[in-house]
Amino acid sequence: CRVYNYDPLTQLKNVRANCYGKYLALRGTVVRVSNIKPLCTKLAFVCGTCGDVQSVPLPDGKYTLPTKCLVPECRGRSFTPDRSSPLTTTVDWQSVK
Repeated sequence: CRVYNYDPLTQLKNVRANCYGKYLALRGTVVRVSNIKPLCTKLAFVCGTCGDVQSVPLPDGKYTLPTKCLVPECRGRSFTPDRSSPLTTTVDWQSVK
């Protein structure tokens, strides 16, 4: 993991909770990296009653089912995830220590 010429360089002792989710430049040594995994940011769900597809944002990859179908005539409450839908969005994720 190397990024060159990204200023300002932040000292490790100055990293606090307000830096969460921000891009920082640190000086250090990488001792371990995890495998690259997909992180789902939006997931498409298919209604079990009418077959309507809706896309639900998943903040921080937390999996939550929709509560009800968005079609006014349908009152379906059972949904199945569809990972192969074009409405599903994933990003690569990796942990670097």
